[in-house]
Amino acid sequence: MAGKSRRALCFARWHGESEPCRARNLQYNLWRDRAGLGRFVIEERYLDDAAAAVHRASPHYKSYLSRANDLAERTALVLDTFDVACKSLIKQA
Repeated sequence: MAGKSRRALCFARWHGESEPCRARNLQYNLWRDRAGLGRFVIEERYLDDAAAAVHRASPHYKSYLSRANDLAERTALVLDTFDVACKSLIKQA
């Protein structure tokens, strides 16, 4: 693993381990691209929008943001859950 990718991985692990808002964080996953391109995805799921806002306002997150862009390209996505089973459509059929 290249030096910058290794630093990014260690940094992402630190972010997950030292999270002070953990009580309202329901899930933290760190994913690595199997193609070996040094690409990582941090997936976080919070109790609600307020919990995510508390996280983004925390000194911990601000510290993360101040360093993250030096280590990797960063794209943030805010997503809603989706009914994969489509139960409402199945009942109509």
